[in-house]
Amino acid sequence: MSGVTDSTVTGLRIGAISGVAAVEAAQLTLDLLQRAAAEVAYRLRSVSRGHGVVPDHDPIMLACPRGRRKSRSRRATMGGETAEDRHGERMNKIKSGFFAVAEVDDPEGHAEYNWFHSSDHIPENLALDGVILAARWAAPQRYMDARLAVHPSFATSQYLIHYLMTEPLEEAFQQFAELSGRTRSLGRYFEPRTIHASGHYNLLKAYVAPRLPISPEAVPFRPHRGVFVVMKDLLDLSKRQELAQWHDQVHVPDVLTVKGVTGCYWFESWTRERAPSSGPGHPEQRWVFLYYLDEDPLEMMADLPKKQAEWRAAGRAYDASQSMEVVLAGPYQTIDDPERYDWRAK
Repeated sequence: MSGVTDSTVTGLRIGAISGVAAVEAAQLTLDLLQRAAAEVAYRLRSVSRGHGVVPDHDPIMLACPRGRRKSRSRRATMGGETAEDRHGERMNKIKSGFFAVAEVDDPEGHAEYNWFHSSDHIPENLALDGVILAARWAAPQRYMDARLAVHPSFATSQYLIHYLMTEPLEEAFQQFAELSGRTRSLGRYFEPRTIHASGHYNLLKAYVAPRLPISPEAVPFRPHRGVFVVMKDLLDLSKRQELAQWHDQVHVPDVLTVKGVTGCYWFESWTRERAPSSGPGHPEQRWVFLYYLDEDPLEMMADLPKKQAEWRAAGRAYDASQSMEVVLAGPYQTIDDPERYDWRAK
């Protein structure tokens, strides 16, 4: 080609490459802006759902056996968005929860007890095939004083121990029991303590607060500052369905709006043939509502009476005093660092 030098061709090539790079850079910038806008819109929508809204049934996810589809909530058929709409139909791998209500008998033994749990007992249990999460919470005196209800057999208890398990449950239960017996026989056990009640519970449902964008399945794995636990014994089994509907459709969704509440896991005690339970006051018909908190548990307890007054005024309260007995209702704090945990400082 006449009049075209090598330097001219090189310049044209560089210009073309620069032009392509500029187009790609512009497209990348556009993609990033679109993603950022989508994220902002998503977060704004999630936040807007958490203010001034008292859900009637949402969000609820069932912990179904494998192969079964989760039932959709009533709001889904009415056009409202549910947790399933946000996250798709997802099977909760958590199928069962173990609870123990414990007391350290020696006032000077809390440090040793916390070391035993964090450095020996919990790691051994997490190594079992069916155990997927372990947690412990403490109730120092201020927390014990804030309890709304407590059975005399639980009055002096200070700790709540919790393990979450997955299928196959029979193997998990067996390994869990065998480990306890084996470590005890080896002298790896903290003796100066009292277990007031312990047992395995079936997960009925999992909930997440509307203010959060996460799924109900993710709630136990999210960092939290403590929990609010409510244990209720069914006295009149003829009222079971009515009580379950009120808790499911009214009460639990209401509590999800209390300050700091991120979600709730609702458990029911297994039959003794399926998973033996122990301890006083541990009937087969016990419900446990475990509310996770991402703010100070005592601040949640301060906000709860205000919300309860609103619920009563709105006709959302239910008198279950003749049908259920609340054996424990109170806050616990998360033990973040067991080795540095100072019971008396709390």
